[in-house]
Amino acid sequence: MKRIIAALFITFWSVSCCFAGSKNFLSQLFKVYKGYETANSILWLTGDVGAEKRLGKELMMWQKLTSKNESDQAKVARVMRIFNKLAPQYDSHGMGLTCQVLHDSTVNAFAIPGGHIFVYSGIVDFLQDDNELAAVIAHELGHVEKRHSLKNFRASAALTALLQKAMKNTKNKEIWSALLSQFALMRFSQKQEDEADDVGQFKMVAAGFNPWGQVNVWERFLNKFGDSKGIQKYLSSHPSHAARIENAKKNIAKMNYQDTTTTIEVSE
Repeated sequence: MKRIIAALFITFWSVSCCFAGSKNFLSQLFKVYKGYETANSILWLTGDVGAEKRLGKELMMWQKLTSKNESDQAKVARVMRIFNKLAPQYDSHGMGLTCQVLHDSTVNAFAIPGGHIFVYSGIVDFLQDDNELAAVIAHELGHVEKRHSLKNFRASAALTALLQKAMKNTKNKEIWSALLSQFALMRFSQKQEDEADDVGQFKMVAAGFNPWGQVNVWERFLNKFGDSKGIQKYLSSHPSHAARIENAKKNIAKMNYQDTTTTIEVSE
């Protein structure tokens, strides 16, 4: 892609030299750049990792403008300690995995293209046990490894149109905020959720965490918020069901994992 834009730049530069007084050169070059941005979004939809990394940089820039980072360094350190243990266990597809803690009472975490994970301070406060927080972060990293966001955008004409609209309007805050919201609130299929759960739980063990943390997460949500609708209100990108708890327990049985000393009492 870099070669393409370089070639286009040289072409337009040559034309401008032939017509030194041309007033249209900058506007022509701007059109080339716009075409490049649109092509970049299309490349990501084809699975191009380089395009995803570039898209991730754009999204990160807008995330900084629309969100506030957590100032409590103890919370940030806790999340990063867990993330840094988990991240090496995943296939990043050549993307540099990152994690940021956002100051927001929302009980949620999400991933955006480029391997970037965001954790709201609300869920850090809600999950007092590190194994539970590890389960949430491991789940999000599972979505990254399986590139679920890419698959969902491919399957949705509306999301694809929004992505291309954002690329054509790189300075439009409203459009980019809408795009970020789609990632933060993205509803994954039950198959994708199960896949992220399974990948995350096994990676947790490889990183030295207790896999019962995943069981405890969903039990804590069920205990606090009640049925699925209540949970979706607080953790909209991670709808929970009793079946997911049972699946997590089955995974533990497959692992023959015996240590349950870090399980917690979730009744409140």
